[in-house]
Amino acid sequence: MSGTVARVSKAVRFGVRRATAAARVLPDYLVIGASRSGTTFLQAALLQHPAVLGRRREIHYFDWNVERGPGWYGAHFPTRAGADRVRRRHGAFATGERSPNYLFDPAVPRRVRALLPEVRLIVVLRNPVDRALSNFHHARRMGLEWLSFQDALAVERSQLATRCASGGGESAPGQPEFLARGSYAEQLERWLACFDREQIHVTLSERMFAEPRGVIGDIQRFLGLDPVAPASLAPENTGSYPSMPASVRLELQEFFAADVARLTELLGESPGWW
Repeated sequence: MSGTVARVSKAVRFGVRRATAAARVLPDYLVIGASRSGTTFLQAALLQHPAVLGRRREIHYFDWNVERGPGWYGAHFPTRAGADRVRRRHGAFATGERSPNYLFDPAVPRRVRALLPEVRLIVVLRNPVDRALSNFHHARRMGLEWLSFQDALAVERSQLATRCASGGGESAPGQPEFLARGSYAEQLERWLACFDREQIHVTLSERMFAEPRGVIGDIQRFLGLDPVAPASLAPENTGSYPSMPASVRLELQEFFAADVARLTELLGESPGWW
């Protein structure tokens, strides 16, 4: 292909991407995490509202696919014409996605702010001790972890200590993150540095599963929608596994105690996990 033809072809592709992006709406909301806290269940419930269109599957644009550009991202969402039809029929419209790694990845808040400054952010937080165990068994099912739970925790604590001694930094690829992902205060503080507190709705996983209709209604109101009870509230992406020894649970509660205290200050109330 000649240089001139290649440049023309590239320009045409760029024009198509721009036209596609212009014809689409970008998300009104993001379910940003935490992982293994019920974000699959939450997004499935939100999509049952007649005024909500969105993606069930994780897109991971702001963490893993940002180099693809906003045109690629926008192609995952409804057209402007489709959004207008929903507004005419139901008096409101919202679209969004869930990618629970967004909460944890330190690069994501600034990227989201640059593209979606008015977006509403939904955070689901689970008891970090239970979340760590669920994350571990999920990794085992995926063939990503071969150590025992206690050994995996010991490895991660050693790596966290090394990172702290060397001045911090991100974890290296392949390192376990069963503990790091449960340090919610640090993660929320990064988002609060980029967004107003009123743009962030935080709910607890335990409350969401105990009172799903009430919690879903609160989130629908946060999105500017009249509450509509979902027809189905079946749990999603669940698994069964042995409970952890009481001594390990106590050890993990002590590990997370300082972060939970910081989280209590951020939320204005204790999550009451222990």
